[in-house]
Amino acid sequence: MGNRLGNGVPPELVFGKVAESNRGLRTGEFFGKVNYNIRQMGMSVEKAIFDRTRGAIRFFPSDLIATSMRVLIESSKKGLKIAAVSLMSISEYLKNLDKITMRLRDLLAEITSDMKSNMTFLAPLLSGIVVGLAAMITSILGMLYIANLSGAGATNWGSFNNFLDILQYQDMIPPYFLQISVGIYLIEIIFILTSTLVTINSGEDKLEMTNKVGINLKKGMSLYFIVALLSVVALSILSATVLGNLLG
Repeated sequence: MGNRLGNGVPPELVFGKVAESNRGLRTGEFFGKVNYNIRQMGMSVEKAIFDRTRGAIRFFPSDLIATSMRVLIESSKKGLKIAAVSLMSISEYLKNLDKITMRLRDLLAEITSDMKSNMTFLAPLLSGIVVGLAAMITSILGMLYIANLSGAGATNWGSFNNFLDILQYQDMIPPYFLQISVGIYLIEIIFILTSTLVTINSGEDKLEMTNKVGINLKKGMSLYFIVALLSVVALSILSATVLGNLLG
């Protein structure tokens, strides 16, 4: 577009030529919409882009596009050469910015990969195992407490009974409270890491963040519940079997 403006083509005609040369691309659709508004609707360039009901920017919401088109409109009032130089400067700036962005992504690739794996696999896995271990410990203490009350295995576990009295098993927090706490912690981790990853990859994109948070929450929490359930069941059965043999 900057080159065409530099050749003396007025903005009203540039959009149609650029749309033709970018046919099939999203940029071509944008320029085509502006060209349609100018030719078919009789709008000025500014209205063709920024009109609240029919403006092209309404169908292609982007701060970058809006800023670039605003520069085009204001600079073209001072002459086509100035408009051409302005657009070409913006183009060069965006190319350099893209190179820097790609370089930063390469440097952060390993870190972002670790963050994603921790968020969707490692953290839910470890959280589920922790909940299972907590349930197993509570189950063991509960069976020992019951055995202590009934007098079963008193000779073998007499020295442990004092330890149970110190722990006050009847006042212990149930395991499901720990599961809720760990679940809330995991949700916070997913929110924080997802927000960081989206900012690194796409900038401040609320729509992208909402989408990624939903996907990562689904993956992470599903794995957490599955691992927690399997851990609780397996470790509880194991502890019951071992203690049953010892107390029996």
